[in-house]
Amino acid sequence: MDIRQQGVIRFEPGIIEKEGIYFHTASAFAQQHLFYGLWGARYLCSAPYSVRRKHLNAFLMFYIHSGEMQFTYRDQTFTASADDIVLIDCNFPHHYYTKREAQFSWFHFHGNASQAYCDLLWKNNGALFSSLECSVTYEGKKVELTKNETRMMQVLLENKPNVVSRDTLMAALWACDSYVDENALYVNITRLRKKLERIGLREFIQTKKGIGYMVK
Repeated sequence: MDIRQQGVIRFEPGIIEKEGIYFHTASAFAQQHLFYGLWGARYLCSAPYSVRRKHLNAFLMFYIHSGEMQFTYRDQTFTASADDIVLIDCNFPHHYYTKREAQFSWFHFHGNASQAYCDLLWKNNGALFSSLECSVTYEGKKVELTKNETRMMQVLLENKPNVVSRDTLMAALWACDSYVDENALYVNITRLRKKLERIGLREFIQTKKGIGYMVK
């Protein structure tokens, strides 16, 4: 059976507006050497929009324009909000849905190196960071963060894999109305490291002596 026949959902309750679905047929060269899109669209949805699959030989990427979407994937349950990107290997069971109005773009894709890149991204970025929920989730385990810890994680992840100076981190915390000197920054980083270790993220935040911090 053609993958489009397997993957395209004919009836999707909860869609308010949509642009698409747009289909693409890749050349033999693209299929052998490149990444290529299969089909995609832009949706405005609300409850009861929900998609649940056990398996599809393709990959799926989302960009959230507004609102929130809930995902269950590879033993993790998480929420994606505005400006988040979600990548799913559809060979694994997955479920995504909206509880309230959300707008998002999505597309299925494939390609010769898609599996390898998806596996690499999952391995290196297995932690889901949600500034909205002030939490970090890793391999199904979740830890709550304070406002300062959330802001530090956000700055470190935005600058990955570069080193973030102590001054930059302190300035980011000052912007959140929290006065922080170098000693207080060290205390906050130590507390954040301990929380991350509780969910299995050991040595996730690394110290670059005399410079600052980075995430691996």
